[in-house]
Amino acid sequence: MMNSEKKYEVWGSKRSRAFRVLWLLEEMELSYNHHHVDFSKKEHKSGPFLKKTAYGKVPVLGIDGHYIFESGAIIEFLASQHREKEMAPPIEDFERYGRYLQWNFFALTELEQPLWLKAKHSFALPEEYRVKEIEKAAFYEFSKAIAVIEKELDGKKFLLGEKFYACDLLVGSVLNWARGFDFLDESYPNSFEFIKRLTKRDAFLKLKDSK
Repeated sequence: MMNSEKKYEVWGSKRSRAFRVLWLLEEMELSYNHHHVDFSKKEHKSGPFLKKTAYGKVPVLGIDGHYIFESGAIIEFLASQHREKEMAPPIEDFERYGRYLQWNFFALTELEQPLWLKAKHSFALPEEYRVKEIEKAAFYEFSKAIAVIEKELDGKKFLLGEKFYACDLLVGSVLNWARGFDFLDESYPNSFEFIKRLTKRDAFLKLKDSK
């Protein structure tokens, strides 16, 4: 287990998936430095940044000269390295830890995928590769995924019950993005109330209000 006193380095804009990494670090009260990466200046394609990740995407987490990219991997890494923070169930708890991993992967492979599809064809891809009509398919895919979350949250405060875990943060960060895309509204009451609760958390508000 890693020493909680070590300082992490995080690269990425708070308007990107880096936000979820910073949010987790705030929840865990871990020390970190945040390095904004300006996409408009193509800083993510610069030599210094590409030495951290040849993929040229954010977020990137650094510790002791080692670097990890992919937000889901970073979140699971942090939760597993700092078990004392209890952001993941004990590995020995087969049922709860299995469901925790399930929701982490579901967030990335099913829930977020249609949102990223919409984003790519709205602004991320070069204009000649964008297909505007694909938004209908993206919304259809999202509606299937959000129905699973909606059912799971029925009568529960968080995905695994009464305790907040990193899987809630990961799913919540995707739902917050969906809300900004107008893919999530009060027609999904459990999910809508869930994201409202999460965005009132002290760690979220501290990060949102900081420069």
